[in-house]
Amino acid sequence: MIINFNGAKNSALPILACCLLSKGKYKILNVPKIKDIYNLLDLIKQFNVNITWNKKELTINIEELSIPKKMDYVENFRASYYLIGSTCNMITNNFIYEVSKGCEIGERPINYHIDFIEKMGYRVVIKKTQVSIYYNKNVEECEEIYFKIKKKSVGCTINGIILSVKSNKIVYLEEYSKEPYIYDTINFLIKMGANIEITEKYIKIIGKKMLNSCNYEIMYDPIETGTYIILAAILNYKKLYHNLIIGPIIKSNLGKFNIFLKEVGFILVPNKYKENYYTISFNHNITNTIKNLKIETGYYPDIYTDLQPLIVLLLSELEICSNLKENVWEDRYKYIKGLNRMGHLITEENGILYIKKKKEYIKINKLNCYDLRADAALLMASLFAGSYHGHIIDFKFINRGYFNLNTNIKNIYNMINKND
Repeated sequence: MIINFNGAKNSALPILACCLLSKGKYKILNVPKIKDIYNLLDLIKQFNVNITWNKKELTINIEELSIPKKMDYVENFRASYYLIGSTCNMITNNFIYEVSKGCEIGERPINYHIDFIEKMGYRVVIKKTQVSIYYNKNVEECEEIYFKIKKKSVGCTINGIILSVKSNKIVYLEEYSKEPYIYDTINFLIKMGANIEITEKYIKIIGKKMLNSCNYEIMYDPIETGTYIILAAILNYKKLYHNLIIGPIIKSNLGKFNIFLKEVGFILVPNKYKENYYTISFNHNITNTIKNLKIETGYYPDIYTDLQPLIVLLLSELEICSNLKENVWEDRYKYIKGLNRMGHLITEENGILYIKKKKEYIKINKLNCYDLRADAALLMASLFAGSYHGHIIDFKFINRGYFNLNTNIKNIYNMINKND
């Protein structure tokens, strides 16, 4: 069985929003057909934009841009904040944006975004989830802006870049995040004609009023990649299914997750016939030597926070006594109750998860859902617990970030049962 990966959601969202920076025709390849993308496209269309989609190629045709009198927002769609950066240059008086919370993984304020928007000369008023941006004379002042992001933030870094590229200012973004999505968005903007320079200490943007449309292919999703690597790894470890071929895998985008895989005994074996496609092999001798493995999430190149629930599932299935510390979001452990209900033995103390050898599997009928990555881990866990079926998970979160995850797992489930 071959599973083909999709474009990165966290690249596609800002890149599609960037298309509002200039009139013209865009062809964007490798766009994932997931709910968050559809939600953003529904918002973009309201700016008098024509959109057609053929497989993974998305065509955006903009003849005349116009800002709507009032936006019709989809409920709980956090990535709408990228529209602030891409449309601020269109504001002649004021405009109201809606910014939702998204997944239930902790407090997710956009105060760093707001600080930067005000630094650029706009006036901002916030009422609950509504953000009103007011045009100000200071926006037209030609000046150098130095902005230090107080806490690493992918969203704030990208929004700061988008807001700066059409300004008449020279902007230095310091303490910026270095996730691959950011470089993907920068590459797209440079192809549009933006003047962006990257150093180790800052991103320098020299604003220019005129940009142009272009064609672009979005990078493959490192979180989807990590998800399927872990699925294939557990299947291999449990000797359930060995012939899962996955890809394309771009190893450089996985950061220290590559190191973690080797630590616990998994090796990516290249496929002879398809470039960047792999199967997973496992060295059983390594797990016997591991004692009290310690894992921490962080910002790239550290292990992605989004892979945290899936790594916890893997460690529990390997029955490696270990602990994990989440360093990005303070409330990303809610799914642990669901895993423990299925027989896993995971406890939390002072923000650290302690993973012990699991008990016998327990079949369950329903799981509470909180965020798309945790729900992906719970869905996979239900497969191994033997309680997998369509009603275990509420797919409202999973469908926001994964294309065909349930279908692929269902096919694997059928193959396992057929082999039995």
